[in-house]
Amino acid sequence: CEALDMKKLTVPGILSLTVLSASGAFAGFEGAPKGPFTGNPVFGPDTLSALLRVEYGVDTNVQLAPDKTFFQNPPGTRQDTESDFARLIFDGHYLHSLSATRSVGLALTGSAQFYLDTIPGSPPGIGTYHDYNTFILNPTLFYNVALEGVDVQAYYQFRWEQGIDVAAIGLEGHTVGFALSHDVSPEWRIRGGASASFNDYNVEFPNMVLNDRDATHVRMEAGADYFIQGGRAIVSATAHYAINDSEGLNWAYDAWGVELGVKGAIVPRVFGSVKTGYQHRDYGAGFQSPFVTAPGRTEQDIVTAEARLSYQIDRRFSVDAFVQHADYSANDNPGGGVPPDSAFFEGDKTVFGVGVNVKLY
Repeated sequence: CEALDMKKLTVPGILSLTVLSASGAFAGFEGAPKGPFTGNPVFGPDTLSALLRVEYGVDTNVQLAPDKTFFQNPPGTRQDTESDFARLIFDGHYLHSLSATRSVGLALTGSAQFYLDTIPGSPPGIGTYHDYNTFILNPTLFYNVALEGVDVQAYYQFRWEQGIDVAAIGLEGHTVGFALSHDVSPEWRIRGGASASFNDYNVEFPNMVLNDRDATHVRMEAGADYFIQGGRAIVSATAHYAINDSEGLNWAYDAWGVELGVKGAIVPRVFGSVKTGYQHRDYGAGFQSPFVTAPGRTEQDIVTAEARLSYQIDRRFSVDAFVQHADYSANDNPGGGVPPDSAFFEGDKTVFGVGVNVKLY
């Protein structure tokens, strides 16, 4: 585009295409949806926007199967769990201004992901990645207010996830939270926030005293953004602390993490972003029996990285290419478990593909 003042852009709906994030409801690598960051509050005429995205890509580990897994035979190996996929994403919001300093809004994102391959070595119609087809719906209500230089946002988000025929893909979550931001100078913004998610997973295991995944997930974060050339490029850093207070002892943890990112215009009509993150989880006494996998995990490190390159064709159409990677290692031992068998909680996943975005309104 022309000289783009990204600092002045606002996204009063939930952050565009947040549903791209991999679900945390797979194969023992538990997680919780983050609360939305909905951008700077804006006050003025009502606004309505809607975006439709079509994606095609490859997921190298559909099941998020660990390096040592019960998903494939022979035991102790992780065979090919890769599949092509197609995904349809909707992202829209409506914002209504109440006054010069207050506004309310409704945001809605949703996605449907369809895997195209069959599990290697399985008879047709028996073993298929189609069972992992996933549907996600995220409506959010939010309220913005400007208070003496501090932008405040309070929000409620509902998250629904459902798979075709995999019990681990199923979630109903309610999140309440707030976000604060303050422009210290034309170049610097500081921000913070907190949220509480109440997550009800569909999956059930034997001995729910240990294995019940339902949890209250509390997250606190603080960060800063540095705007270059009025926002033509933005450098961001965020730190967080989280507590996953699950009903089952095997899924309870404390976590801290950091995330660094850069995004902005490269040349006219071409935009790029890169982001990397690290999280450390402490499970206390560790994963205990009885469960379908072996015990052994007491802590876990999660490293993530992603990159995206976009081309704006015109005001309505854009295309992009992206890659996302996540690596999970248990007990500070990347690539291999320690007794009794923490390798059951180590694995990696890469998703890459291309997308077409159409602004509907």
